Amino acid sequence: MTFGKKSIVLVAFVAVVVAAFVLPLNPALSAGNTVVTPSNPQGWSTADTQPGGAVNFVADATPPAGCGALQLTTNLSTTAKAQYLHAESMPLVNVFALSYYTKQVSGPPVADPSYQLITFLTGGTTGFTTLVFEPYQNPLLGPIVPGVWQQWDVDAGLFWSTRTVNCSGGTIVGSPGGPAIYTLADINALCPGAEVGGFGVNIGSNNPGYDVYTDLVEFNDTVYDFEPDNNCVTFENPQGGQFVIGDLVNTTVGATVNFWGSQWQKNNPMTGGNGPNAFKGFENGNDLPDCGSTWTSRPGNSSNPPATIPQFMPVIVSGSVQKNGSVITGNVKRIVIVETNPGYAGNPGHWGTGKVVSVLCTSP
Repeated sequence: MTFGKKSIVLVAFVAVVVAAFVLPLNPALSAGNTVVTPSNPQGWSTADTQPGGAVNFVADATPPAGCGALQLTTNLSTTAKAQYLHAESMPLVNVFALSYYTKQVSGPPVADPSYQLITFLTGGTTGFTTLVFEPYQNPLLGPIVPGVWQQWDVDAGLFWSTRTVNCSGGTIVGSPGGPAIYTLADINALCPGAEVGGFGVNIGSNNPGYDVYTDLVEFNDTVYDFEPDNNCVTFENPQGGQFVIGDLVNTTVGATVNFWGSQWQKNNPMTGGNGPNAFKGFENGNDLPDCGSTWTSRPGNSSNPPATIPQFMPVIVSGSVQKNGSVITGNVKRIVIVETNPGYAGNPGHWGTGKVVSVLCTSP
């Protein structure tokens, strides 16, 4: 997700262009929906998430409701998997409304979360399979558009089954990834006793390098709105660049970080090794960063750190910072929102510290 010098504020679900972002932290912004947060998951769980997959609650500038969304990511491993499920118990024939919103942040053209129904096609706890709806396998509902929130009418679409199940009315043929050939009406006709055991969203396995968002997941009369654990607050970019912290620093919500100062190298360990002592924490590259991108800067005070900083601002999380001559470069593994503490000044003797309040984006 790229953030600019102008940003989007959501008020009563209407996007208005202003000079700052709003970070989602107030469930009242999603009145009428069931708000799901990390501290109040409302029955949701990471279920069968596998190594290399991650589920995060993130801020977003233009979500369909509130100010945040659920992020699913996979690394480059084909076994990585990210899943978020909710338990349910009802006959499949009673399912009448399924939908969700998705946004492809990065990945191959087909990248998007799937909507899944955990199902026992012969009733009770027998005939287990997962019915999978994937946007790219439903071209009649429209193409996937990268970087844009899209709503999918799942109950009007086609599903594929992960397993072959013999039902009283015929056989549901399973496959490892489609094609999607069954409507809900088809499945109910073949398997009249089918029961739903859960529903949710998923990427992987065999979906490497995905970074996708989802929100407003609907199951019958209940719509789930995913929001980070905070209140809506305005945040702004510092003038002239961005501050940086190391990826081995604790960046969970509530953790204190040191993004500027003479001891930046010591206080910001990284997976790529120690950063150069000449870097004090502020990069003054010309481009606003995006997760998965890189940045370039000059060392120390030569990067022209700002005289003052916003109360809430984005901070880059880098896994590697390298110096080549007078040029310093780093990567962008994550961007977090930090509530800054008093005491900062634009020289390394006056440290910049603050508290992490949310995650803006994460690179697989």
